[in-house]
Amino acid sequence: MLNRREALTNISKALREQACALQALNLPSDHDIPQGMRLLLDAIDYVDVAAGGNLDQQVAA
Repeated sequence: MLNRREALTNISKALREQACALQALNLPSDHDIPQGMRLLLDAIDYVDVAAGGNLDQQVAA
């Protein structure tokens, strides 16, 4: 069973692979893919931060 840090790292890796696939499919006439790519890269950054932070600390709501 994976711990939380390993799971988040695996998710980040999988998202990066998808970003590469999305970039390969991008055509000059595509208008929505670049925006989607920015959002995907932002999501990857958030996952990377979560994987690198103190995972035991609860965030106050």
